[in-house]
Amino acid sequence: PVEPSESQKNFHLILPGAKLLRLSGHHALDGLKNYITIKHLTCQAKYARMGSRTRRRPSFKEKTIMAIATAETNGINLDELQREVEKLIGLLKDRQPGMISWHEFMQERLTNLHKLTVKALGKQMKNDQIDDLNREVTSAIRFAEELEEVKSEYTPAAWARVSFAEHYLANQLEFGTNEWKIAWRGAVRAAVKSGNVERAKNLIEHLKVSLQVSRKFSGELEALIP
Repeated sequence: PVEPSESQKNFHLILPGAKLLRLSGHHALDGLKNYITIKHLTCQAKYARMGSRTRRRPSFKEKTIMAIATAETNGINLDELQREVEKLIGLLKDRQPGMISWHEFMQERLTNLHKLTVKALGKQMKNDQIDDLNREVTSAIRFAEELEEVKSEYTPAAWARVSFAEHYLANQLEFGTNEWKIAWRGAVRAAVKSGNVERAKNLIEHLKVSLQVSRKFSGELEALIP
């Protein structure tokens, strides 16, 4: 085990009910992680009981507790993370920017931290990207529908934009999911509405040849072409 830092050797943890728990060394770290996990599960149970009612926004403290508690379940080893952070802080306190070896150690520390956190952060970034793409698709559809309502000459171009947006979204989604199927239907339908039937056929052919989708799904898409 790694020797705890000076700041960790004596740790006082105030538990609910005004109970003071005095911990030291590695027991302090274990006690803190256990308390955080219990606190996180308590918050989850509390929100679950609220059902469909409007949920209270968690405070900054609660968000921090939940983030730390879920770190290990998302693939982050907190002990390894602590070691790497302490090494990085040591390098920053003893800066020697004129030495090549210092830069090499800095690069190594930053690379290790990236490897530790990329799994959890990457998942969140992916979800954020999907949300952004969904908003773009919705905006493009509304714009095309508004132009269609006033019989604008730019309506076909607007629907072509929808088709490309839906196609891009489909490529970011997991194969075979309902969201993935909805996006592909949207791409084909919008291509037809833009007047580009050839593009709609090419999209379906790509699914059949490259992705080998089921006959049922390809048939549903072909039914969208008049």
